Amino acid sequence: MKRISADLFVALLLVGGDMAWRLVAKTSSDGGSFITLHMTSFWLIWVCLVAIGRCFAGVTILREQSPAIALVAEWLLILLGTHVFLCWLDTIWEPHDTFKTVWDFTLFPLLIPSIVVSSGSYLAARFLLMRHTL
Repeated sequence: MKRISADLFVALLLVGGDMAWRLVAKTSSDGGSFITLHMTSFWLIWVCLVAIGRCFAGVTILREQSPAIALVAEWLLILLGTHVFLCWLDTIWEPHDTFKTVWDFTLFPLLIPSIVVSSGSYLAARFLLMRHTL
């Protein structure tokens, strides 16, 4: 139950990060321009921080003993599920967009880099945490 709660909290953090930058972009034209220009960087940094936090919670609180590949696969399922949810939410926030358009637009600049970078961050954090907790 703790693991499911941690995974849901992680998904909420990812959605919350997306909503926060949307709120800033809508309330400030300068902020919106800055965020639009650096959206990929913001998303990659946020996803990496959340991945490291999830890894830290898994090692220190949940005491996960599963193989690293299984934990990274779980992380990727959370990330992919959240991305699909955010694509769907975007069709609500911007009704002129379709799910396919949003998915296609975000696949290469956001999803694939976030998979690579956050998985690497997760594995590096796990390696360091396991090394220091033994």
